[in-house]
Amino acid sequence: MGLNRIKRISGSLKWLFTGMMAVPPLAACVVWLFLDHWLAKDGGTSLSLMGSIPPNIPVLGPITGGMKGLGLLVTLAPAGLQMALFWYLARLFGLYQQGAIFTIESVGCLRRVGAFLLIGAIVQPFHGALVTLVLTMNNPAGQHMITLGLSGDPIGKAMTALVVFLISWIMDEGRKLQEDQALTV
Repeated sequence: MGLNRIKRISGSLKWLFTGMMAVPPLAACVVWLFLDHWLAKDGGTSLSLMGSIPPNIPVLGPITGGMKGLGLLVTLAPAGLQMALFWYLARLFGLYQQGAIFTIESVGCLRRVGAFLLIGAIVQPFHGALVTLVLTMNNPAGQHMITLGLSGDPIGKAMTALVVFLISWIMDEGRKLQEDQALTV
């Protein structure tokens, strides 16, 4: 009964994460396509709350198509990392759906999930710096900005990555024990 429930829930999570792969690039496109609308509406506060742009960035110059395109390119790098994270989560839960829990493949997927979380935590402050530079690139001379900040979000992601790495190590040890037991007569 327990394994069947794990398989059923894992199947649902596999489809959820497969669908979630489309969200990061679509969200990036929407943010940069309608950037001028959000900046005019509330000064970018709603984008800051979504984590799309750093807060309190004075965008004083015109918002051009080139700025939007460059901003989209800058944002697609972390979006790609999120897509890869969702891909490996979908693969992991697909393996669990098949009952492949203590296998080298599931351990490998779990390690990759940890790796993409850690890479995302490292990239996030630099992404914020580049977005700040793009947003202020058309500001008057002397008004360009670049900010590099470290908030709790990347630190939390890095800690979560370390926990995932530890769990993958424990799962690998469980896999080895299961293989040893299968060879014992």
